[in-house]
Amino acid sequence: MKIRYEERAVAFIDVLGFGTLANDAASDQDKLSELEGVNRLLKSAIPTLDQGVNSTVPKELIPIHNQISDCIILSAPMATQLQGWKHYSGLEIVLMRISQLTHRFLEAGYLLQGGIDVGPVWHTEDNIIGPAYQCAFHIETTNSNPSLVLSDRAAERFRANATNRIAIEYASNTIANGLHSAYFPNNSGTYETKYRRYQEIVQAKIDTLTDRPRDKWQWFKQYLDFEFEQQCPGYQQALRENA
Repeated sequence: MKIRYEERAVAFIDVLGFGTLANDAASDQDKLSELEGVNRLLKSAIPTLDQGVNSTVPKELIPIHNQISDCIILSAPMATQLQGWKHYSGLEIVLMRISQLTHRFLEAGYLLQGGIDVGPVWHTEDNIIGPAYQCAFHIETTNSNPSLVLSDRAAERFRANATNRIAIEYASNTIANGLHSAYFPNNSGTYETKYRRYQEIVQAKIDTLTDRPRDKWQWFKQYLDFEFEQQCPGYQQALRENA
C-alpha cells in the first residue's frame, strides 16, 4: 500500500496505571478481573462512540483509531472540501473524542495522559506513520501530568479557530479539556452531582495510593476543582462555608 501523507490532527493517549495492573494480574485473580474490565473498555470505547455519530457525517470525517495495549491513537483530517462541511475542524473533533474518553475512563477509575499534534501523517486502520504522530508520542513521553497536552503548533491552530472550551490553558500548557461538561456519558443529574461523584472517585484514589501515582491524582484533583468552578461558580465555596 502506498503511503500518502495528509494534514491531520493526531492524539496519542496512554491509560495510566495499566502497566502496574497488568503485572499484578499475573498473580492476583481480582487484579486479573479488573484488567479484563479495563481491556474491554479500551477495545469498546471508540467503536461505541462511533456508533453514536449521526449517519449524515461522512465516514472520512470520523476519527480513525488504533488500540495497542493500553494506548489509543486517534487522528482526523484537519479540514475537508466536502460540500456542507466547510466549518469542520478535525482538531476539535479529536479534542471532543478525548473528552468523551476522559469521562469514561475516570468513571472506571483511570486517568489519561498523552500528546496532540497537527501535521502530515498516513493513518490506516492498522498503522500510522508521520511527523505529527511522532510529535504526539514524544509529548506523551515527556508529559508528567495526567493530561493531553497540545503541541505549540496544535495550540496555535486551536486558538486561531476556537469556538468553545474543548481545549484550555492550564498549568502552563494548552490541554484538551477532558472534563468538558458537554461530554458527560449520560444526561442524568446536575453538573454539581456529576462533579461531586468525580471528586469522590479522585479522593478515594488519593487516599489509597502512594508516591507518583498519588501525585498524579492530586494534580488531577486540582484540575477537577478548577473545571468544577468554571461550570458552577461559587458552588465549592458554598460547600466549604456550610461544612
